[in-house]
Amino acid sequence: MGTLHAENAQRLPGAELVAVAAAREGRAEEVGRRLGVASSSYAELFARPDVDAVVLAARSVDHGPLAVEALRSGKHLFLEKPGSTSLADHATLRLESAARPGQIVQVGYMRRYDAGFVEAHRRVRAGDGGTPLVILLTSRDTEWPEGEDPRDTGGFLLDMAVHDYDAACWLFDDEPVEVSVARQALVYPTLAGLGDLDNGIVTIRFARGGLAVTHVSRTSSFGHDIRCEVVGSEGSVFVRGPGDGAAAVIDRSENATIESMTRLGLGISMLPIWTINAELKDKSLFLIRQTEQPLYARIAMVTRRLSYVPNPVKRFVKVAQNWKWKNKRLKVGPKS
Repeated sequence: MGTLHAENAQRLPGAELVAVAAAREGRAEEVGRRLGVASSSYAELFARPDVDAVVLAARSVDHGPLAVEALRSGKHLFLEKPGSTSLADHATLRLESAARPGQIVQVGYMRRYDAGFVEAHRRVRAGDGGTPLVILLTSRDTEWPEGEDPRDTGGFLLDMAVHDYDAACWLFDDEPVEVSVARQALVYPTLAGLGDLDNGIVTIRFARGGLAVTHVSRTSSFGHDIRCEVVGSEGSVFVRGPGDGAAAVIDRSENATIESMTRLGLGISMLPIWTINAELKDKSLFLIRQTEQPLYARIAMVTRRLSYVPNPVKRFVKVAQNWKWKNKRLKVGPKS
């Protein structure tokens, strides 16, 4: 992920990539040579006077401590999710950020920049569907990446599912107060011994009474599957994904088609978002109407499709350009 951010930074107007750093021996030198920039240790990068901002995409378990170091060195920070893997590190990061109002800190929750989720958020705020009551989310990956250690990532419920937690908070505009989880590790039983899972159901209760439920998985045979439904008092607003298309069954035979379209950032089933109007037709049928503009499930990694939807790094640079170095080139030093 750090390498992708570095490549994107080189393509962004107003940003200059000046250095890369990595924990893995030889990795920073390898990437630095390929991109034509300096390589360094974390400490050296933080100390560089020609670095204005850091893009931090290290191991998740290192996010909190390294983010605090970056802030204390006076750098602006784009931080990959999750912000940290412990409550203590997260509290420290919040305090450090609050103490430095002149420094930008942004965590890379890309659902907030995904076209489908942005439109759903707009519709919920506009009152489409009435008062939001329940949010149903699906986030399915295709596999347990070989060599991934839950002790480095914080575990699947944190490292991956955090996207859904943030999306639910954003769509409800509320804070969670209670959470429960049911999980299994039947496809990758080794994960059970590591305290992790391959499928889980997370239920979250919010302060104003809303409920969010997400199914997180790393066993989707047919490809990545990201979906959302905001159930309201008057209807539902949807973000469509491949798993709720017209087909009665989707299996691994569809994998090549789904993954190729995913990489392009296009929808799989090309289904429009629908809203359900709670007016009764003939007192027995719900009136279903199609929205004016079809929106497609954008489930590719946002950093791979800059031409389709703004990504968090691009937004970060745009915001940063309005700050004190308005007439300077923003110099970015990614961490991988």
